[in-house]
Amino acid sequence: DNDQVELLDNSEQSKRRFSETLVGDWCEPIPELIQQTNFNDAYLWQTRYLNPLENFYHKNVILLGDAAHALPTFTSQGVNSAIEDAIELSKIFSSSNHDYCDRVLSHFSQSRRQIVNQYLIRGIGLRDEFLRSNGTKQQIPFCI
Repeated sequence: DNDQVELLDNSEQSKRRFSETLVGDWCEPIPELIQQTNFNDAYLWQTRYLNPLENFYHKNVILLGDAAHALPTFTSQGVNSAIEDAIELSKIFSSSNHDYCDRVLSHFSQSRRQIVNQYLIRGIGLRDEFLRSNGTKQQIPFCI
């Protein structure tokens, strides 16, 4: 989280300082892993998420997975939620009773959005807990 620790440049020294400042005083093996890391080969990136769209479809196009609801990496639900989307959509398409009208696809979007919103809220909470400053007691013990 470079809002908490400034990353001056992409140099080995800057990435090492960034890591040490953010998690260097955590329990083993974190400090040892930082010492053993070749930061010349390390890549830092900003993770992103997308609030779920109101509808996962428009006319004859239906979005699944990250295209409709990219989740924070802390959820570990990206691929899983895309598979769940596909399964739920296949249930709709396998039913011979449905005309694939806005009402049916709107229901699909609404039901999936409720589930994905739970993943999103939990993922943001886990991210915030993980990045909580060292002076604040974490609710979830990442180090024991």
